[in-house]
Amino acid sequence: MKSEFIRSIDVDKMTELLYCHYKARYSLYHEMESELRDEWINLYNDHSFISEAGIKSFDKNIRKKLRKSIREKYKIKGKLDHRVEVDFFSEKAWEYFKENGLKVQDGKLFLRYEHIIPKKRYIQKPIEVLAKNPSEFTSKLKDELKKRIKEYYYVALITISEDKELLKNGMPEDWDEKNIFARYEKAGIKLIRNPLFEELN
Repeated sequence: MKSEFIRSIDVDKMTELLYCHYKARYSLYHEMESELRDEWINLYNDHSFISEAGIKSFDKNIRKKLRKSIREKYKIKGKLDHRVEVDFFSEKAWEYFKENGLKVQDGKLFLRYEHIIPKKRYIQKPIEVLAKNPSEFTSKLKDELKKRIKEYYYVALITISEDKELLKNGMPEDWDEKNIFARYEKAGIKLIRNPLFEELN
């Protein structure tokens, strides 16, 4: 297997999971006549559901090989979870991980799982707008979901201190909508492709 093809998600599987979720919710939304339908739809936070769909879509065979490789090569014993299944590490996070795994430092978290492009603004909100439009709901929803997941859904493991330097909830004003690293470049954070994926070759 070639590491350049390994991502933190399976784009097709994640698209299907989210499509089923949005289709189920918004089909009912469009059938409702209650004046409370907008309040009802807003009771559910898709922010967490999107992340869970991404984690659930990761290839189980790769997950198993990844855990085994980490244990054997780095002798890491503590908990290993979805945070090792990122597309990128910051250089600082990688140096910490090689020695400590995902352990806390002095009782505090040292590493943070971070979406490279804020998913609420660039995936969740546009999809919700589309789903609320009856004429576009069925015809465009899946295609738009797949496009946004493929282009924008990347995750990184960074340090807590680096996270504090990132622009929050958006991309830089001059963002070209293509360079997924724009926020990190602006903050001076260097990302590397996940070496754990590279080592599965």
